[in-house]
Amino acid sequence: MLEAVTLNEVPSVARQRFSLVQNNDIKDVETASEVATRRRNPSILLHRGDSIKVTGDGKNLNDALRISVAGRRGSAFTKFFALASTSQSFIERGVRPTLINAMLFFSDPNPDPEDFRRVISERLLDIPRFRSTFRFEEEDGSVHWDPVARSEVDIQYHVQVKDGRGKFDHEDIEELITETYLTNWDLSKPLWQITIVTNTKDGRSMLFCTFDHAIGDGVAMLKVMLSLLDDPPDGVKTFQKLRRKNKPSSMRFSSQIVNFCAGVRDGIREALAPPSDPPSSLKIPKERLGEETPGKAFVQTKAFDLAEIQSMKRKLEGATVNDVMMAIFAIGFRRYFEEVNDPVLESIISEGQTIHANFPVNLRSQSQDVSEMGSKLAVGSFIFPVNHKDPIDAFWQCKLRIDEMKSSPIFLVKQKITDALLKNVPVETLAKDFAEKGVPSTLTISNVIGPQYESSMAGYALNDVNFTVSYPGGLYCGVLTYNGKMRISLILDKLTDGNVTTLRNCLESAYEDLKTAVLEETGQIAAPSRGISIAAKMLEGIFAVIVLSIPVLIARSKWPKH
Repeated sequence: MLEAVTLNEVPSVARQRFSLVQNNDIKDVETASEVATRRRNPSILLHRGDSIKVTGDGKNLNDALRISVAGRRGSAFTKFFALASTSQSFIERGVRPTLINAMLFFSDPNPDPEDFRRVISERLLDIPRFRSTFRFEEEDGSVHWDPVARSEVDIQYHVQVKDGRGKFDHEDIEELITETYLTNWDLSKPLWQITIVTNTKDGRSMLFCTFDHAIGDGVAMLKVMLSLLDDPPDGVKTFQKLRRKNKPSSMRFSSQIVNFCAGVRDGIREALAPPSDPPSSLKIPKERLGEETPGKAFVQTKAFDLAEIQSMKRKLEGATVNDVMMAIFAIGFRRYFEEVNDPVLESIISEGQTIHANFPVNLRSQSQDVSEMGSKLAVGSFIFPVNHKDPIDAFWQCKLRIDEMKSSPIFLVKQKITDALLKNVPVETLAKDFAEKGVPSTLTISNVIGPQYESSMAGYALNDVNFTVSYPGGLYCGVLTYNGKMRISLILDKLTDGNVTTLRNCLESAYEDLKTAVLEETGQIAAPSRGISIAAKMLEGIFAVIVLSIPVLIARSKWPKH
């Protein structure tokens, strides 16, 4: 359900890196020397048309190339994300851009920064949007991106170095997240920066990467980051994503029809009038919308063992890791609201109010070239069953909702309508609405899958990796698995009244409670029987009447006429 990408989708050095876009005649497998040769003379494929040859570092980029790529119009979602940095309507109202932060931790406390700069220069700058500027056209309200030559990209500006002096710790990471979020981009340069932090307090080093969401969505960004990693050692099996088999739905046919119609209805409704959650300590209060945030609070859960999660999944009939993960959140949120005495819990239990999580749905095909970048996604909405009876009940409620989404057209319907709205609604109206109403959901959540073995970059062992998103909302939850471990990163805006440390503790205890409840059961835990909705029963009744009426109608047609 949530966006996810795995290592097998990412070309390695021995296959194909993300050059601007590969020629069609490039072999499926290349040697390292062949890749190096191609990098020195890359071909740039424009608008899926003919490629134009650029030699050397791009200094001889000719006028024809500049004209053909300059001013390329951004997609609807690219436009939306870019407006916060380029449109005065957004900037004057204090709407901050949405930033993706990736944090790569290395075992070596003092790596040579030039090793990282070399890898980034060779691979990242092959992708047009990492050497493109964005601009907003007031006349038609459109956003355009303009690629520039490699030689015009100031790699010293984009990749900076900071000596942690043995003191850089979690609080400094939080400060770095806040600093990058509140600092305006230099629009004369591409919208990304990387800070190499050496000599951290825990004896490691870190790459802190910040990308504007206008450059690309989370799936594209993770693919890009993984493309910077070295090839796995010989004999190491990379994590393979199993292609899903089209299993027959367990729903009755009438329920499938009802679910399809409900998906169309909900897709239209969520696109035109997104559900707005009740006030809680995890949401920015309406009276504080428009104020500059004092910062972003950042914490991480402990690393959960992926093998344990797989064990839970196998015990629960038909379960996926995603089902288990969402159940952990549902249990954790209930526990958090109880812990901080948040009035929203009473609203949920007594008044039927709900809290939603927005999540990105990846619309990219696996064969789509990541160098196209952009934001190719739909935004889904998940209602957490906070009013569950126990951990097992929370799991089954989450699974039921996820299964319904899998067979629903809601994402496609919502994406089509949202795209049309973003293209046609005036920018001033978008900015005013966003500034006054804020983010309607309580949180945003996304899930990505990294390599399941210890990786390296530029020869330095990658000890850990995580990611977050800073956006003009209250809570963000980022789930990432790496090297057999799953960790949840939490970002909470300090304009809220929430306590992100308490939430972290509640999620960790929710994991332990679900694990205990599942693994202590003997044998597999069967899924509860699902009842048939009234709408499905009515539909079956109509079908029955129609079927029974056919013989009568045929017989009547044969009666002699008087």
